[in-house]
Amino acid sequence: MVHASELLNDWVSQNLSSALPFLENELMGNTVSQYLISLTLLLAILIAVKILYFLVKKYGGVLTKHTKTDFDDKLLDILEEPLVMAAGVFGLQYVLVFLTLPEGLADNLIQILFVITGAWFLIRLVDLLFEAVLAPMTDKSKSKLDDQLLPILRKGLKAIVLIVTGIFVLSNFGYDITALLGGIGIAGLAIGMAAKDSLSNLLGSFSIFGDRPFEVGDAVSVANYSGTVQEVGMRTTRIKTFDGTTVVVPNSQMANSPLENISKCHKRRILTNIGVEYSTSPKKMERAKAILKSVDSLDDGIEKGTTEALFDSFGDSALVIRFSYWVKQTSRRREIMDKVNSFVQKEFAKAKIEFAYPSQTVYLKK
Repeated sequence: MVHASELLNDWVSQNLSSALPFLENELMGNTVSQYLISLTLLLAILIAVKILYFLVKKYGGVLTKHTKTDFDDKLLDILEEPLVMAAGVFGLQYVLVFLTLPEGLADNLIQILFVITGAWFLIRLVDLLFEAVLAPMTDKSKSKLDDQLLPILRKGLKAIVLIVTGIFVLSNFGYDITALLGGIGIAGLAIGMAAKDSLSNLLGSFSIFGDRPFEVGDAVSVANYSGTVQEVGMRTTRIKTFDGTTVVVPNSQMANSPLENISKCHKRRILTNIGVEYSTSPKKMERAKAILKSVDSLDDGIEKGTTEALFDSFGDSALVIRFSYWVKQTSRRREIMDKVNSFVQKEFAKAKIEFAYPSQTVYLKK
């Protein structure tokens, strides 16, 4: 190709320079004739690329329309522009042959353009894979965490493509990538030390997405908070408490603290200690236990036969009854607790069974 360019330049010099002497005028190391030849070839390549794009657009679909899936149609669609651009870059390298450029500049420029074209295609391919393959898979999944994880992975893969492309471009411009990466490593270490909490929260989010201890919409109890998970971000998780407030919990705390997923429980045990006065007679104590055991017929949400009322201990200021029952639906837990507590208070009042409160009796001996 170099030999052909020399022949063409010689022909222009011999046949046109005598008639048009200004063609031999030099500008930035190249003659006017070299610029005209390059411009003419560039226009011819642009026309050829336009024709190629038209052919791919018109006849490419003929090869894919008979298939059962539309994935190949979408793949062809994202490939069209990068393919045409690659053809244009391929032709451009022959245009640059006719110009006298600094050593290595043409090769570096062509390599950079090819890499950018490849990066463009990869970014479009990432979008296609997530939209046509992964998104339908997550739609079938019951987990809502998948829907939040996909955009993060999508942006992350695109960022990796752009970073690698940037490193290659800088390398072709003569930058020392080893020193640059070393500097980035030192800077990253300093930033990491300064943003230690943010990084731990980021790692916590990956742990949540990986282990899936809960899903958006689940009722959980963690870090002294109980409520419904509203949103899981890269740094924090938002929980709407049962009291109606919104709590923002760092993901590092969500990942490292004991977590109870209330929604995963088909039923839940309610356990409490009830203290009655020391003056309560054995007969009234038996009556108190009978009242407590009768709550399993109070509501259909209480599992029958699971209610227990046991004389547990002699407390500091009360006779302690250990009282427990199982709720079938965790979503009705507070409603049933209110119903049971109201019933117990009412029945204890009828039976004249007194609740104990912290007190102390002092005996004086003469």
